Amino acid sequence: MAVVTLDGIGRNYGAGGAVLSEISLTLEAGEFCFLTGAPGAGKTTLLNIIALAEEPSAGRLTLFETDTAAVDRTARAALRRRIGIVFQDLRLLDHLSARDNIALPLHVGGMADAQIREHVGEVASWLGIGGRIELPPAALSPDERQRVAIARAIVSRPDLLLADEPTSHMDDESALTLMRAFEQLSRFGTTVLIATSDLALTQQSQHPRIYLEAGRLTGPENGGPR
Repeated sequence: MAVVTLDGIGRNYGAGGAVLSEISLTLEAGEFCFLTGAPGAGKTTLLNIIALAEEPSAGRLTLFETDTAAVDRTARAALRRRIGIVFQDLRLLDHLSARDNIALPLHVGGMADAQIREHVGEVASWLGIGGRIELPPAALSPDERQRVAIARAIVSRPDLLLADEPTSHMDDESALTLMRAFEQLSRFGTTVLIATSDLALTQQSQHPRIYLEAGRLTGPENGGPR
């Protein structure tokens, strides 16, 4: 099944010119792909469009074989609940513990408290922060805060994971460990799209890379895996 289909997507901001132009790409269920490019190439904007956080100025976005322009607010919210997002600025809530930050998507989804505790404990242990989740974000290291943000994105077992520079606060060993966790999610059926400027990280992987340059797809794949 096609999880993400971009057909001629463009995005501009008034007189500032086009940030994205004629982006076409399809990602299938369980696919793992890197989105690379220099700062300012449009990686975050593209992720925001796929996450339904921004509207494209041109083209069509289809998620889970649903035309996002043809659905109402309730249906769009249902689509969003199938997406896990790791934001570049993390967006953790400082007044909540790491545990409660991770649990937020589960509370939104209406899961029972006992199940929430189980799911949060499992994902925190999996990411190596099981002993730190009672602390607030301010008491955690940058690496640990990054892991909390990742745990929050995957705790609901999303069908699509979008990660914006998820290894930016990690050393090389931690970054490789995280990549193995993402690969395991992919094997379980989650489609994974990672935006990164860390070319060394992508070169250690056999997964395809999409190159964004000046708002356009370029490079060997020239349009992505499909």
